[in-house]
Amino acid sequence: MEFNCIILAGGKSSRLNTDKALIHFHGKSLLKKIVDSISPLAKEIIVISNDCQHKIKGATTFSEDHEKIGPLGGIKTGLQHSDTDWNLILSIDMPLLDLPSLIKQLQLPICGETNVTLPISKEQCQNLAGFYHRDTLSVINNQIARSEYALKQLLPQLTDIKTIESNLDFSNINTIQ
Repeated sequence: MEFNCIILAGGKSSRLNTDKALIHFHGKSLLKKIVDSISPLAKEIIVISNDCQHKIKGATTFSEDHEKIGPLGGIKTGLQHSDTDWNLILSIDMPLLDLPSLIKQLQLPICGETNVTLPISKEQCQNLAGFYHRDTLSVINNQIARSEYALKQLLPQLTDIKTIESNLDFSNINTIQ
């Protein structure tokens, strides 16, 4: 299956108090780590960020159309600029996530009328580590027009979401420790 990867790197990082995308982990910035890991697997890599420091070789960077509305705005911008039906949406702050294994797990159930395929880990749906079909863009646009910006409000509006139990590590970085 051909897909693009949309990396959401434009968050405020308010709890961390520093730019998550530029934090070094095992010798690379989190952004470079994801780009290097996903490059052999995705058709194109799209980084969503309004920060010029997030421009990186191997990826195309787009500014978010709707600032300050959270991940939903970043997903919208990424889907608008993507030329594939399926897009892997990834948050910048999950450095321990095994991306090849995630893709293998999530690609298996993609078929027919599925809009989104997401992993569930420790009984929590990982909304920012899954495949979103380009058709979700119309639902996202409608939700933003209603000034509803929570990603959790999007999922109940979609016709078919597939979830897959996963034992991968979705730990995200919120502190330097």
